[in-house]
Amino acid sequence: PLGLTKQFLLLIAALAALGAWSAKVVSAGHIAWRGGWILLPLGLLAGLALLSSWFSDSSWVSFLGDSGRFSSAGATLLAYFAIFFVAFQVFDRRDAKIAVGLWLAASCLTAVFALLQMLGLFILPAAEYKSRFFNSIGSIFALQVFVLASVPFLTAVICGAKSKSLKFAALAVILIQLAAAAAADFLVGGAGLGLAAVGVFLI
Repeated sequence: PLGLTKQFLLLIAALAALGAWSAKVVSAGHIAWRGGWILLPLGLLAGLALLSSWFSDSSWVSFLGDSGRFSSAGATLLAYFAIFFVAFQVFDRRDAKIAVGLWLAASCLTAVFALLQMLGLFILPAAEYKSRFFNSIGSIFALQVFVLASVPFLTAVICGAKSKSLKFAALAVILIQLAAAAAADFLVGGAGLGLAAVGVFLI
């Protein structure tokens, strides 16, 4: 109803996370710093991305981004890094497992919704959503990267889980993810399946 963009909501979430972490530090009276090797490359990557966005001549990869294309904006990348930093500082093993589980569930629901859309089975009643190209992520390529990113984690679940039902559930989700990623190429004319798979492999 307020017409807020996803980037603006993401920035609010990042500021809320940083505020909550700062309040916890103040109430505790000291900073409990959790270091780790992963913070160095991610911090370097975030710094380079912010530097490049600040000096970019392209509006949609600038610091604030452009209307309708905020996913590559510097402010968006900064918000993602802030949320990851706070989570890295405050999450324990149980919190991390819950977060990964929620992410895998969201990825599965996203793949199911996108696959139904591409098959012409529209769930949302509004006319603007009745398109085979519409999905909850954004572009077709972004959808492919998002659904394929969970495949390595699900593969680890299959290899490490002791429960057969959990193994079959993970395998079923992988098949749904692959179906959605492949359908984006073969049903709606995308061409990013191979590139998305290579990107996920490199990550």
